[in-house]
Amino acid sequence: MDGGILSTDCPLHKKNCTGTKEWKTGDRYEGDFKFGKPHGKGLFTWVNGDSYEGEFKNGVPNGFGKMNYEDGSAYEGQWLHGVKHGEGAYSFKCGDEFYGNFNRNYIEGEGTILFSNGESYSGNWEKNLPEGYGITSRNNGSQYSGTCKAGKKDGNGMVIWETGDTLKGTWTEGKIEDQANFIFKDGSSLISFWKDGQLVDEISYLTPDGEEFTGSQKEIASIIMQENYGEAETIESNLQMAWYGFAMEYKSNNDFESAKSNLQLAMEIREIDSDNKLHDLLNSQFKSVNSELQTGTCLL
Repeated sequence: MDGGILSTDCPLHKKNCTGTKEWKTGDRYEGDFKFGKPHGKGLFTWVNGDSYEGEFKNGVPNGFGKMNYEDGSAYEGQWLHGVKHGEGAYSFKCGDEFYGNFNRNYIEGEGTILFSNGESYSGNWEKNLPEGYGITSRNNGSQYSGTCKAGKKDGNGMVIWETGDTLKGTWTEGKIEDQANFIFKDGSSLISFWKDGQLVDEISYLTPDGEEFTGSQKEIASIIMQENYGEAETIESNLQMAWYGFAMEYKSNNDFESAKSNLQLAMEIREIDSDNKLHDLLNSQFKSVNSELQTGTCLL
């Protein structure tokens, strides 16, 4: 690269110098030098639009500094031998922001990402992806705590909604697998089984008094209607909440087709009344999922 020097006032024979250096490519550095290389504090501007201001050692970023990238993203934090290493903050071009630890240019260790849509993940990372235990807070009022593998929920986990409803289960590559227990705020619960991310038809619904209904969703609804069960409205509302909850799990994994199918299950349940807030929420999410199926999302 030195063979392409256009001008400099800090040549190789000067041990310590403060000045400028320009290359024929259009790159430019202004700051401290040591034997002709950036060393100390300075500003390096590349012809492609990238710029770095901070500490240098032997010609590369080393120590604390900020890199502004041509695409609008930026990193501010610790550097080692020219790569991001240590504590730092990264602003993505889509508006997401990460705060935490870097290891040789990778996000690794503890860190928190704040997504532009208001959601967040805080926990362990490996090679730029959530790995191990972490907590995800989402803008639908739910919070997931559990383990991830290669960026997807994998292992035991729990989702808590601000309503007090709770989902406990096991995830495999982001999909609910085997038994999932949905515990409602009124003390009733829904037990469902999943295989390869798909619902196994038979479910069990337990009331707070211990009464159990088992069968498909339609069979349970039929039993409730035939027996004129006194808590039918609550059961219908809880079932809607459960399928909405499962849909939001798939939506959070960007599996919009599965999210849509679970929302359809929720909407198949008889509308309780025109002012039902949950049914309004289902309609809103159904439109949102359809939109994201067409446009995609901003991903890390």
